[in-house]
Amino acid sequence: MKYTAKASQADNLQTITIEVPITERYNLKAIMDKSAAKHGGCITVDISTPKRPRTTGPHSQNSCVWGWVETIAEVLDMDRDRVYQAMKRMAVDNGYPTVLNELDGCEEPKSQADATVEECSILLKTIEIFAGVNGIALPLGWEGK
Repeated sequence: MKYTAKASQADNLQTITIEVPITERYNLKAIMDKSAAKHGGCITVDISTPKRPRTTGPHSQNSCVWGWVETIAEVLDMDRDRVYQAMKRMAVDNGYPTVLNELDGCEEPKSQADATVEECSILLKTIEIFAGVNGIALPLGWEGK
């Protein structure tokens, strides 16, 4: 679970308040119960500044990724989803993040739905490089379909 929390400071005391949506309360309770039973009540908290989610909708990073992937798939006569997964794997070499698949213990590219603006830019640059190396002309902008 990942949430944006409010931080405040008063009298040299820093406080962080995390408001958990009601839909996640059961998940939080399970974590807290496991923490109490196996970890002395401790949980891990990562603190950083909020990340900007990738853009969506017409004229967005998401539309551009899928538009370019569709163009490459048509030119190469390949399945769009196979091209998309291959582009994400190639983007990892350029700094696109990975996540651990807990089912099989393998690292795999992060879901684009969870990517930040900066991470999605890595994916776009990878697609652009691949297209250039392979002589595939990409549209300058993408309207989405």
